[in-house]
Amino acid sequence: MPVVTLPEAAHGTAVAGYLRERGVHKAMLAMLPGEDRVIGTLMLSNRYSVVRDFSADDIKLFETLANNASVALQYDRLEQAIARLKHLQQQLRHQAYHDSLTDLPNRALFIASVREALEKAPTELAVLFIDVDDFKTVNDTLGHAVGDKLLVAVADRLRSCVRPSDEVARLGGDEFAVHLCDPDDAEGAAESVAKRIMDAFQLPIEAAGELLSIRLSVGIASPRLGAHDEDELIRHADMAMYQAKMAGKACFERFDPEAQAAMLHRRQMKDDLRRAVEGGEPTSWTK
Repeated sequence: MPVVTLPEAAHGTAVAGYLRERGVHKAMLAMLPGEDRVIGTLMLSNRYSVVRDFSADDIKLFETLANNASVALQYDRLEQAIARLKHLQQQLRHQAYHDSLTDLPNRALFIASVREALEKAPTELAVLFIDVDDFKTVNDTLGHAVGDKLLVAVADRLRSCVRPSDEVARLGGDEFAVHLCDPDDAEGAAESVAKRIMDAFQLPIEAAGELLSIRLSVGIASPRLGAHDEDELIRHADMAMYQAKMAGKACFERFDPEAQAAMLHRRQMKDDLRRAVEGGEPTSWTK
């Protein structure tokens, strides 16, 4: 039975308004056919601000769910159908909130986790933003298959560097993050984790038969320096990671507003100079 995705399939119809009123951003819909009539419909919707489209695997899994539900309803196996529905629902939810390559929490789940922690205990929270140094070189020289294996190996090693209460996530590409809470000293705990990560990546990593020396740049941020929400806190950690890149890579840095302002000033000067050279204009600036 065909599966349709909403709201694309409902664009311009009354269904679109129905979905909008209920905060449904993405949904999949399937008919449940009986022997001589449609006996119901099944809709899986997402109200949790995840903006990614449903993948082919999501649609295939949902189609299997709908087929099982239809057969079970026809033969009065509702209890078994509900069990299968719950299991498939868990699988779909896991796919929606976890990275398909490393099985780590994805960006959406990480942001939600940081938001919840900020609401509960903002002074006990810190975030690490992690970037694999020169990862593009691995992809360009050894291929994307080796690059993918390397990312999986990096994820496994990062897991071994954190405490059970800490959360490691893959934000996308070669970017990872750690969210940790510590009621006594969140910033001190974050620095300890960062040091363990630096030490752990002194050893090479095996990926697809290749032994690779990998280094990471890590940025640390906490709400103490003026982050008002989860987006700003993660952005501060990202900025601190770039401070580590500018310091020579393979190190960690805490978010420093003054250093960040200087970096932004240098970037603005560079952009102004580039535009002036391209336009053949005289340039002047002050340090």
